[in-house]
Amino acid sequence: MTDPVTARANELLETGIEALAGSIGGAPGYTLIAPGDHAWDQCCQGAMWVRIVRIFPYASFPNPIDANVQVVHCPAGVAAELELVSLRCLPNPQQAASSARAAATDTPGAGKLPSTVDLEGAATKLHDDGWRIVRHVVALLAQWRDTGTLSTMTPWVPLGPEGGCVGGALTVIVQLSPGRDGIGC
Repeated sequence: MTDPVTARANELLETGIEALAGSIGGAPGYTLIAPGDHAWDQCCQGAMWVRIVRIFPYASFPNPIDANVQVVHCPAGVAAELELVSLRCLPNPQQAASSARAAATDTPGAGKLPSTVDLEGAATKLHDDGWRIVRHVVALLAQWRDTGTLSTMTPWVPLGPEGGCVGGALTVIVQLSPGRDGIGC
């Protein structure tokens, strides 16, 4: 049996993959439930992961109990904050060691900058990914709500560029236990 954190993380990842299946950039080729922050080294095949940001008790969803200020009384609920990240390749300067600029400046690896068409194409893929992911995650949260599970999400925000990659992320807070379950009480 899968723990509730991994189960919700898998649901979120599957939703993200489904969202991008019909996108301009296509479904991501590299996907996983990450054990923490993850390297951006697989973006050119399309990358997507979900990581657990934190698991916390709450008295009033989605606000964590601050143990320094509040006394944790049963029945506190438990929630998880999950981050969904998607990445794509960003056009980089092309290697053109024999170009006139490289020869004139004697700069190794100097090359031609990406065209505005290439950069705008990358932006279009990024924006298409963002709106598709948000639309699908909203539908997932509605499904969870219909089963009595509380959840909320942050806006999708663009990430990068970094190391030839660009992407976006959003976080979801989902109820794992509503409290009153007798554990630790």
